[in-house]
Amino acid sequence: MLERRRVRRLGSTHDKPIDVWILTATRQDLKEEIDYHRRYREAFNVRENENWVMENLYQQLGQLDLLIPPLRQRADDIPLLAEHYLALVCDKTHLPRKSFAADARRALLAYPWPGNVREVKHLIEHVALRFAENDIITAAMLELPRFGRQTSRRGRPSG
Repeated sequence: MLERRRVRRLGSTHDKPIDVWILTATRQDLKEEIDYHRRYREAFNVRENENWVMENLYQQLGQLDLLIPPLRQRADDIPLLAEHYLALVCDKTHLPRKSFAADARRALLAYPWPGNVREVKHLIEHVALRFAENDIITAAMLELPRFGRQTSRRGRPSG
C-alpha cells in the first residue's frame, strides 16, 4: 500500500488509488537504531528479524524527517504555548480570559518541561479550571518545582 499507493478492499477485485500521508513520531533516532541493528546482525551473522521490518518500514515512511527539539531547548515557545492553552481552556469552558503574573512567567521559563508540550497543556488546563474564579495566574498556583535554566555539559537542565 505504501509503495504502490493503491489498496484493494476486502472482497473487491479492483485496486483503488489512494493519496495519504502517514505521520509518525518517536523520541529515538531511528537511523541510529537501524544502523546499530544492522551492525549487530553483521557482527553475529544473525538472519533478518523484526529489526529488518523496522528498517524496511522506515525506508518507506522516511521520506521527510522533521527534527523538533525538546521544549527545554525552545524556551521562547513556552510563554506562547501557555497563553494559547490558557485562552483555549477559558473559551472552551466559557470562563473569563485570564493572564499570567510576572512570577508565573518566570516559573514557566525556569521549569525544564520533561513532558514537553503535552505537560504544558495539562498543567494550564488544570490551573485554569482549579482557579476558575481568578483573573491572574500566579507562580504559586502553578505549583512547579523551582529549577534554574542553567544546563549541564550534556545540554540538560541541571538542578
